[in-house]
Amino acid sequence: MQASETIEDIIRFYPEVTGIHPACTAVPPIDAEDRVVLNESIANDGLRHEILLTKEGLLIDGRNRLIACYHGKVEPRFRKVSTDPWQLAFAENIARRHLDTKRKAAFGLAWREHEKEAAKDREKLRKGNQPGAGKCGNISTLEDTGKARDKIGERVGVSRAMTSNATSCRAKGCCASFGLECRFAVCTLAGIVFHLATLYRFAV
Repeated sequence: MQASETIEDIIRFYPEVTGIHPACTAVPPIDAEDRVVLNESIANDGLRHEILLTKEGLLIDGRNRLIACYHGKVEPRFRKVSTDPWQLAFAENIARRHLDTKRKAAFGLAWREHEKEAAKDREKLRKGNQPGAGKCGNISTLEDTGKARDKIGERVGVSRAMTSNATSCRAKGCCASFGLECRFAVCTLAGIVFHLATLYRFAV
């Protein structure tokens, strides 16, 4: 991909794609070496896995595959899904790729910020319609979702001890228990576990 050419430039050639979902943007780019391998694979063997879009046509998963198709002059295949974009992006990318803690944390931070904004929107809709709305009565805590937290912690590769310590650290507003290099990442991973545990709790 040329220096001046971005994924935003490339999707203009594909009318099926109406834009890029924030969950897709939050996924860290692949390394240069992996990109060369992917480009060669798609150019030689074609596209094996479909590129996933929301019902509205926003790109969720397959950014790198679409770039490879564009440069290899391979016709891409698209499929629209109704799955939650953030859960899908996590399952297809963050959970599968061998990412370091910082890059997982960066995705987790973007996801958490999205959830905060979504919660604000839901609160605006509820406000005035229910007694006590706005008092956060429906927000679960880590204590309420302890078992789910442990299950999700295993999925994202975070130990129970790390999750508990990081959560405590976040609550106190400090990271004195961790080294300078890891304090942000560890705390953010605790946020990922908390969020996924809440989702798991309401799904079972």
